[in-house]
Amino acid sequence: MPIAFFISKTGEFYADTERFTIDEETFNWLSNNRIDLGRKSSLGFSKESPVFDNFLDAAKWLKKHWFPNVEYKTDEADNAFESGEKPVTEEYEECARIAHEITEKDAIVRLAEILPREHNHSHLCEVGGWYWKLGHRWLASMAYRRSIEILPEAATYFNLALCYDDMGAKDLTQEAMNKFFELVPSGEEQEEAERMLHQNGKDYLIRLDKKEALIGYRKAAEQGDSLSQYNLGKMYYYGHGVPQNYNEAVKWFSKAAEQGNAKAQYVLGLLYDNGEGIPQNDKDAIRWYTKAAEQGLAEAQHNLALMYEYGRGIPQNHKEAVKWYSKAAEQGISFAQYNLGLAYDTGQDVSLDYKEAAKWYLKAAKQGHAMAQNNLGVMYYKIHNHKEAVKWYSMAAEQGIARAQGNLAGMYYNGQGVPQNYNEAVKWYSMAAEQGEADAQHDLALMYENGNGVPQNYKEAVRWYSKAAKQGHAIAQSKLGLFFYKGQGISKDPVQAYKWFELAVTHGDKDAKKHRDTLKKKMSLDQLAEAQRLIREFKTQAEE
Repeated sequence: MPIAFFISKTGEFYADTERFTIDEETFNWLSNNRIDLGRKSSLGFSKESPVFDNFLDAAKWLKKHWFPNVEYKTDEADNAFESGEKPVTEEYEECARIAHEITEKDAIVRLAEILPREHNHSHLCEVGGWYWKLGHRWLASMAYRRSIEILPEAATYFNLALCYDDMGAKDLTQEAMNKFFELVPSGEEQEEAERMLHQNGKDYLIRLDKKEALIGYRKAAEQGDSLSQYNLGKMYYYGHGVPQNYNEAVKWFSKAAEQGNAKAQYVLGLLYDNGEGIPQNDKDAIRWYTKAAEQGLAEAQHNLALMYEYGRGIPQNHKEAVKWYSKAAEQGISFAQYNLGLAYDTGQDVSLDYKEAAKWYLKAAKQGHAMAQNNLGVMYYKIHNHKEAVKWYSMAAEQGIARAQGNLAGMYYNGQGVPQNYNEAVKWYSMAAEQGEADAQHDLALMYENGNGVPQNYKEAVRWYSKAAKQGHAIAQSKLGLFFYKGQGISKDPVQAYKWFELAVTHGDKDAKKHRDTLKKKMSLDQLAEAQRLIREFKTQAEE
């Protein structure tokens, strides 16, 4: 009983290791019923599948029981993904949801569960394409690798190589490209691949293992071909086929940039920006970013916006920053979308517009931008949609954003959008506190003080109140003063108590004022003088 069949464009039918030729009637029937013979497709059978006397009956059975759920609706499924409708299989649908909604860290875990269950290589390639569009190169590579396990096709190796190249994994890129050329040693498919690489400035991938490529690029570059000059620059920059040499990279990028190659202009701006292979120079970075940005290159538009926002190499100009952020955001640059959302959220040189802020935060958040996810959570919290707030806080928290970890902890502490859970609150407060988030340090100290989610421990409370207090957290300063005053978790010390009360008072803490005034009556002049000295010392250190 055949377990798996494969159909090829020439009309060959494979069953396990045996090959059969489909009769003309079956071939025509498959073609007329929109069964794509252009791709090899694994057709799954189970042990309970019926046995057929002829291929036509088998093909009809396949269309009814298999193609409607998989191959037959491939285009429809892709359209469903693009339009936001539900795709056609459970695994397919889950991958689409992950692609839009959850963080990369969570997605890796979920894909590890989903991909082994998905046995259709076409679906897996489409999943890889989704993640590619969303900028998740690592996740795309996982889907492509799984597809290759099922059916090692040249096109999949090609896409995998592009993923690895964008990730900077040179050895893996070369390995995947070599596999591609092994499967497609010549012909139209190779020529089409080489044309695509050339158009996207990735000629250096065409023959990573051939020095002839370097010779060809150099010859064309020396004859003035700007794209070859750019590609030669990339070969020197990354060390593809030649020893890495930033000076040579700058030389060829400069030649291409002078001829108007936008990518070369952007890269040259980046090199001036970071001082790689050339002295750091903000003004030159601005000059080249501007040239590339005016040609519509999104990455250059975003970097130019940053220069305007922070006044690097040019007078600070928030309006110009917003202008360029907008252009880059429209082209899908997540950092620009976040910064544009932030501008509308704060009303910095644009009209305050929370709807526009949420719109751009959402676009960036769906691409995995962690701070956009946190800020979107804040916006949902403000309108009392706690479940959505928890959803976005969680995504950002999983990516290590301290502020989001503190926000998520607060949701667990108060039971907002999730069941109240002090243990989870402690977990997330701890993560944020370890990263230096002052509010989280204060809140974690409070958990130790009251014994919520952890055994009561005044020493730990003092430790975390101290960390927050040293960062200027007024309530933590007042609390720390009380611990010194009462001698809880630390030795009694009226001088230290007065110091922290006084510092909290300067931040407007009313309770600290009461405690300070009460303590002052009990202190000697020498003690008060020492407290004032410590206060001056603290303020001086804080200013530094």
